[in-house]
Amino acid sequence: MNPVRVKFKAESSYLETLLSEYKNSYPKNFSEMVRTGLPLFMIVFSMMLGVNFFVNGSGDESVGFAMVGMVLFVFGIVLYAKFAKIIQKGDNAFVRKKIDTLQNDFKAYPDVKNYAAKCSDELTAAEKHKSKIKTVYYCVFGGFLLLFGCYILWGAAKGFSRFLDTDSGKAVHNRVDFNGYFVCLNLKEDVPLLSVKPLKNEISDGIKLEDGKLDVFLTDFYKEPDGSVCNLSAMKPAISGAENSDKFRLVLTYQDGKPVERCPKFYFDGAKGGIISTGAFCIDMVSKKQNRFQALQTLRYIQANSERLSFLVEKMN
Repeated sequence: MNPVRVKFKAESSYLETLLSEYKNSYPKNFSEMVRTGLPLFMIVFSMMLGVNFFVNGSGDESVGFAMVGMVLFVFGIVLYAKFAKIIQKGDNAFVRKKIDTLQNDFKAYPDVKNYAAKCSDELTAAEKHKSKIKTVYYCVFGGFLLLFGCYILWGAAKGFSRFLDTDSGKAVHNRVDFNGYFVCLNLKEDVPLLSVKPLKNEISDGIKLEDGKLDVFLTDFYKEPDGSVCNLSAMKPAISGAENSDKFRLVLTYQDGKPVERCPKFYFDGAKGGIISTGAFCIDMVSKKQNRFQALQTLRYIQANSERLSFLVEKMN
């Protein structure tokens, strides 16, 4: 038998085997790409859910998502360990090299040249098919992760801007909490719990409030393992004639000047600008923790009766 024919038959058979293995290698179709890529997606997404928990609030919804993220992370690790072993990626560069070698070894034979061109076309078609599968997969799943990542960055940027801009009304806002006050009170982040006008503008000799209402927001005094202790925050009211060393107390009152029951007081100095906050309120003397039911009732009361309320600023020194 002609040794050239024997050699060609052996090399062409090997080439066809390589070409067939590449066509059937990962990713053969979109479903295989999803099946093998899902574990890594679950791991990345679960980590992003964790970051979102710290960046965009700690409310019931965020806590739920964080718990889901923990479950996704565990399952993602298990599935990744399973599918990582069975993924067989083809080496198209090696197949292409074998086609070029076949052409060079038998360049004197036109039929071999046509055969090699056919193999090259099949390889190109398989490469395009796999590339299309990857493109669709990354557009769908990668696009989702990108959008969610943008949402996290937006929340981080908003929080950072508030941290820098402490003299702006945008710096104080309702914070979503573990105890569900945010949901129970039907709050929105940038809409105050209540807005009240001053009972009187005159504070003491030469010191008075400038015109303007006080927007009061719900915030966290500090967090505990079983929940957070809420308090109230507002932007410091504008006061004329005050010294930085002056000490003031702000009280929510009825129209007759009587303080609102169980409502905490704001203490602050005479320096201009910044956020003022109350201490914790409705504290149970036995457990030394905030009585959540009583706190919620107090918050509901002042929210529902905001039109009947005012605020009074008193000089303490």
